[in-house]
Amino acid sequence: MKDQLDGEWGIEVTEIVDSSAARIGRKVHRGALPESERVYRAWTPEELSEKLKERVARKDGKLANPPTELSKMILAIHTDELTIDVSMVRETLSKIELPLVTESIDMVFFVMSYSPRSDLSIFPNGYPVFEIPVVRSG
Repeated sequence: MKDQLDGEWGIEVTEIVDSSAARIGRKVHRGALPESERVYRAWTPEELSEKLKERVARKDGKLANPPTELSKMILAIHTDELTIDVSMVRETLSKIELPLVTESIDMVFFVMSYSPRSDLSIFPNGYPVFEIPVVRSG
């Protein structure tokens, strides 16, 4: 992405997903398991907090030496987990010590899938997005 004022921007995308539940869900979708076998992870705010911090730290390390000089680096963390809702994200972010300290990432966004229960006055398109404050140490 090129910004007329700031030069080159990079965007890294990752996700938060329970891989075991996703694997079973794919088997159910393919018909290898009956629908009654489908499972969902019941996330807690504490688990979400740890996973968010872990994702930011892992991606920050990966992006420490980008292939080109970038003006800004943005990290988007997406989730489609059914038990992670807007209220859980708000609660989680209220308990995390913010801002997170990074070496390579300038902005972090937590992006959720479409939710018809979203407050359209806050999320006009129904896709909740939260900015997670970060400060670069480097």
